[in-house]
Amino acid sequence: MKTIITSILALAVWGASGAAPTVWPATEADRRLAAYFQQQTAQIAHRCLSGVNTRQDWVDRSSEWRRQAAEMLGLWPEPERGELKPVITGRILRDDIR
Repeated sequence: MKTIITSILALAVWGASGAAPTVWPATEADRRLAAYFQQQTAQIAHRCLSGVNTRQDWVDRSSEWRRQAAEMLGLWPEPERGELKPVITGRILRDDIR
């Protein structure tokens, strides 16, 4: 028990005494990249829902957008479902567990 407390105390002191992380000044390339990404996100945000003015517009396009989102997440097309073969490997028999 004493070694555990000593180890925890040593880790706490070691972590607290660490040097502050170095922050490098932004370069011209960093500023240009930031400006580029701000421009791109502004363009995407501007045209995000262009052409959607009514509920029916939304209903007409939502299924395609859902499919595109699933594709981007690697969930489309759905893989074939294999046959499940469950195996009981053990049981716990207690009064307080069903």
